[in-house]
Amino acid sequence: MNNRLKYLIITLLLFSTIILTAQQKTSVERSRTIDSLQTTLPNVNNDTNKVNLLNKLAGKLSTNDPKNSLDYARQALELAKKLGFKKGQAVSHNNIAFFHVNRGNYHRALENYFKALKIREELKDKRGISSCYNSIGNTFYYLSDFPKALDYYFKALKLNEELHFDKAIAISYANIGMIYYKQENLSNALEHFQLSLKTAEKTADNYAIANACNNIGVIQRKQASSASPDSVAYREHKIKEALDYYDRSLKLYEEIGDKQRIASTYNNLGGIESERENQVKALYYFNKALKLNEALGDKQSIALVLNNIGSVYSKQRDFEKAVDYMEKSIAIAKEIGAKDELKSFYKDFAGTYEAMGDFRQAYQYHQLYAAMKDTVLSKEMNEKIAELQTLFETEQKEQEIINLKKDQKIKNLAIGQKQTQIFLLIAGIIALVVVGFLLYNWYRSKQKEILNTELIKQQELRLKAVVDAQEEERKRIAKDLHDGIGQMLTGLKLSWQNLSKEIGNDSAEMNEKISHSSKILDETSNEVRSLSHQMMPRALSEAGIVPAMEDMLDKALSNSGISFEFEHFGVNGRYGEDIELALYRITQELMNNILKHADAKKVNVQLLKNKNLLVLVVEDNGKGFNFDENKGKGLGLMNISARVKLVNGKLNYEPGPEKGTVATVRIPIV
Repeated sequence: MNNRLKYLIITLLLFSTIILTAQQKTSVERSRTIDSLQTTLPNVNNDTNKVNLLNKLAGKLSTNDPKNSLDYARQALELAKKLGFKKGQAVSHNNIAFFHVNRGNYHRALENYFKALKIREELKDKRGISSCYNSIGNTFYYLSDFPKALDYYFKALKLNEELHFDKAIAISYANIGMIYYKQENLSNALEHFQLSLKTAEKTADNYAIANACNNIGVIQRKQASSASPDSVAYREHKIKEALDYYDRSLKLYEEIGDKQRIASTYNNLGGIESERENQVKALYYFNKALKLNEALGDKQSIALVLNNIGSVYSKQRDFEKAVDYMEKSIAIAKEIGAKDELKSFYKDFAGTYEAMGDFRQAYQYHQLYAAMKDTVLSKEMNEKIAELQTLFETEQKEQEIINLKKDQKIKNLAIGQKQTQIFLLIAGIIALVVVGFLLYNWYRSKQKEILNTELIKQQELRLKAVVDAQEEERKRIAKDLHDGIGQMLTGLKLSWQNLSKEIGNDSAEMNEKISHSSKILDETSNEVRSLSHQMMPRALSEAGIVPAMEDMLDKALSNSGISFEFEHFGVNGRYGEDIELALYRITQELMNNILKHADAKKVNVQLLKNKNLLVLVVEDNGKGFNFDENKGKGLGLMNISARVKLVNGKLNYEPGPEKGTVATVRIPIV
């Protein structure tokens, strides 16, 4: 009974800790945003604000909950049509198209993208037009119609350059790079991916940075796999570079909470491990990718991962599983019309049958691969892509010439002006630039100050919410222990005593068993009462911080073999529940650390009031530790720092006079 009770309590505490830790993750912040939007939705009138809210929800859920995303997008479209809200209709069509892209319904996706483009053109919304160009290009890319895809990518790039829209320029570079990659033109592909990364870093766009890193990793991996067998050092260098880029992209995707891109990176990591002949680790990454893609319903990505898993089983000579996975991947690729993927799948399947010794099937799939390769990478297609590239570059040069002529004309007109007018004009421009620069710097500084203040405020609010939730959970568990289990044990104890008297056995052995059982029941009751008081000490709420700390130190250290002293000076009265509770928990955590790690024989605790400060000093004679090296490694140290920060206090660790550690906490009081 005693052990079961312990396990129940420990499980509840661990569960509470897991929840509180998870709340600090970025993905949970994303969920909170979605929850907030969904809570607001019923209270919004059927106007343009509701359309925007529905579309915002559709966008937030697009990668992680596609079905609900589609539902919100359709609601937004219906309401936008009733209101005649054109921009809302365009965004809704975009969200609906994105859903169909992920489901492999590319023609339905194009239908919605072209509707969105038409509306954007009517509104003369250049940024919206640019976004549609990119999306349409992506869809043609998935259909392996690379010339059309490249045409729309160039249109998007040209428009974005006119708008000086660096975030979108980074995306355009990445998209164009993917076309060159599919052509196996790795140098051009790498050049455009690096341009994408450079532009994304300039705008601090983490999503675009992650995409660019992932793409560069793909190129490095491709260069490694195509290296000659003798170039071992070069191959390992390229693999290391690929892993570095994948690692950087994965961290950013996890911060953003983009499950689709996380799955893509897992797939890439699996590919590297497979090429390094680490098939077990490759399967680990591929299965993680498959699980995410299946949850998202991303058919194209599911097909890719299934084929990769099949290739691993082929390398392991488990041909039955290899054929099963590859057949599934080919079926999905045919279903969604993914020609480029189908080409690769046929090639891999031919290799598998060749390894099995089934040369008839190997030849058949090699023929299918060759036919599909001719379809996807035909000479006409490559010429069309080269033609589009030339047209784009020619257009750029012509525009540069026009700009140069305009500049020259302006210079010729300026020469005819009087020197005094030129001087006054230049002086005026310089003055305006200087004033503008000063005003801009002042504004940036002010905005930065406001942003930092707001960030600190939000961080403090989140921290307070976490600590408050933790204390509320402790109070609840303590109340349940005291009022529920504690009272039940007390009743059981009284019943047992009455029953013992009624039995009245003269047998010494029976009396000893009764006495032993009574002792176990007393110990269980005392342990429950002790746990209840540890979770929310009664002494703290009833008598104040000094008696509570005396009680806690006595219970924590009296049976530990560690001698201790507790001194307090000028600490009279009460100091507010938050301050007293913080001091109590900080001391409790420091005692836990001393007991677990310090190997101390003596502890000295001082609590004193110094003007407007409460100062807590905890000194031990243990083995000491380096706080800078251990900072952020232990939950205990993090918990102490968080509680000190919550009450605007300061925390300092330093070595003891001879050995051990001295921890000092200073908390301001009003």
